[in-house]
Amino acid sequence: MTRNEQAFTLIEMLVVIAVVGLLASVILFNASGSKEDARIVKLLEFSGTLHNVLGSELIGHWKLDEGSGDSAGDASGYGNNGIISGAQFTADTPHQMLAQGEGYWALAFFGGNDRITITDAPSLDINQRITVEAWVKLNSVPNNKAYTVVEKGNSCPTRNYGLYIDPDTARLNFSLVGCNNTFSQKRITLGVWHHIAVTYSDLTGIAVYYIDGKFDSKQTHGGSPKLGDGINNRALQLGGDKLDGVLDAVRIYHQTFTSGQIEKLYAEGVEKHKLAESR
Repeated sequence: MTRNEQAFTLIEMLVVIAVVGLLASVILFNASGSKEDARIVKLLEFSGTLHNVLGSELIGHWKLDEGSGDSAGDASGYGNNGIISGAQFTADTPHQMLAQGEGYWALAFFGGNDRITITDAPSLDINQRITVEAWVKLNSVPNNKAYTVVEKGNSCPTRNYGLYIDPDTARLNFSLVGCNNTFSQKRITLGVWHHIAVTYSDLTGIAVYYIDGKFDSKQTHGGSPKLGDGINNRALQLGGDKLDGVLDAVRIYHQTFTSGQIEKLYAEGVEKHKLAESR
């Protein structure tokens, strides 16, 4: 090898090192602004895996992906389609942030009587076990009256089940017949997409809360209430009660899952996306 060839090789190496250094700085810069994207990716993965585990027990799945009109279609196969009143479609969704996933629409509620109403059906009357999950992004904390996420029966004596955002504290609130309530420990922060889920079983009388794919708490409902005691002929409601925020991908399952299953699903999501999270 000649001296010129050696020099050329050295120059090539220096150029490569410089380019690698530049790329590394660009990657680090981009990654520093993508922590929220990485979090959303994990939660989308978690939600999808949860659906794979419990999908056979799905009795309602409102993607809220129509983009226009006043209909909210049910993708569960049960035909529990809803009518939208007041709420409007928005492109502000967790899927839109990443340009991937189920779709690019969610439903925005503006603090009035905006809601989705689903006509009563036998499939929506749940006894023994239930899981509710949804994506939610709040614009404000409820004042005096809880925000509704999901509700089957809007009065205490006729409530089959309900998932709410508690006034003032912004904690999750799962409610049964007689307004038998429990609450999550963690609060829902404003202006950020959160994945929320709660499971309840008559066998234990315990509601288990999960926020952003992580176990929040187990809370015991007093008085041994039963889901079946609140079965009613009332419509199912999504949103409403002055909800000020956005809902997306609401699902109801006639089944529960264990803490071990949830932690395993979340760990799998972390493992799959650990590179993104480590940035």
